[in-house]
Amino acid sequence: MTDGVDGLLADDDAGLARELAALLGDDELLERIKAHNYEIAPLPEWGSVVQMNVEAYRRAIGLKGAR
Repeated sequence: MTDGVDGLLADDDAGLARELAALLGDDELLERIKAHNYEIAPLPEWGSVVQMNVEAYRRAIGLKGAR
């Protein structure tokens, strides 16, 4: 990922807050990042989206049992 091209990078929570505030305050940057990502990112197939969600739920269930 390239900072300012594909998205914005932050080193910590405070940095993430700064980057989000900057993004929300800069329509040109937001539109440029959106356009770039629409251009390069293939749309996921629904089967893979469902599988990713199933795996996330399985991990969450496993984490709950680990407490």
